[in-house]
Amino acid sequence: MLRIEVSAGSERGFVDFSCTGLERWTFRIRPGALAQLTEDRLAAEVQSAMAEAGAQYQDQVVLLKDEYFGYDLPPRVREPIERLSQLQRR
Repeated sequence: MLRIEVSAGSERGFVDFSCTGLERWTFRIRPGALAQLTEDRLAAEVQSAMAEAGAQYQDQVVLLKDEYFGYDLPPRVREPIERLSQLQRR
């Protein structure tokens, strides 16, 4: 079964987010972050992690649709997305 998995961190590394197929969502807040951050800053950290995850998700949807429906994406579109996907899985 094909599924989309994304994993992203916030700009300053206080929050990590992962998602599998939009079914299983996991947020991790770095120990000590709640004591260090204001509510607004924590919200900004969550938002930055979600924005990165959303971008990864959209990229993977494009690749999945191309594979499934045979859109035949040109290499100039497909290759950068594939490179980013490989880097993000590390």
